[in-house]
Amino acid sequence: ATALTIAAGAVDIAHLSATGTANGTTFLCGNNTWTASGGLYSTWEVVTDDDHEVTASGEQVIMNSAAARDLTLPSSASPGDTVIIKNVGAGTVTIVRNGLKIEGADQDGTLASTKAMQIVYVTTALGWKEI
Repeated sequence: ATALTIAAGAVDIAHLSATGTANGTTFLCGNNTWTASGGLYSTWEVVTDDDHEVTASGEQVIMNSAAARDLTLPSSASPGDTVIIKNVGAGTVTIVRNGLKIEGADQDGTLASTKAMQIVYVTTALGWKEI
């Protein structure tokens, strides 16, 4: 059998058949696609002096208000959905359950000043659980 060799440097990005865009914020994934780098802890949303509604799993929210504020969870969730919240303001943040359970109970949660939490949706019976 004859082994084929490719000279070092002979294959550059322009010669790859990968889909997507190659740039400084992507990497070549095993499925031959350029995929955004980052992930958990890469993008935080800072909410100042306002309530906030979580719209997607993976949101990372910093609540910064002197007054009490609400952070409303999605009205539907899938097992494994996660939200990370940090309260840097002086006001308490109420975690509004929006119809789903929190820690297995039909009640909202609270997050005091300087505290943080990560919650993961588990099941209908358990709802959102702090980890």
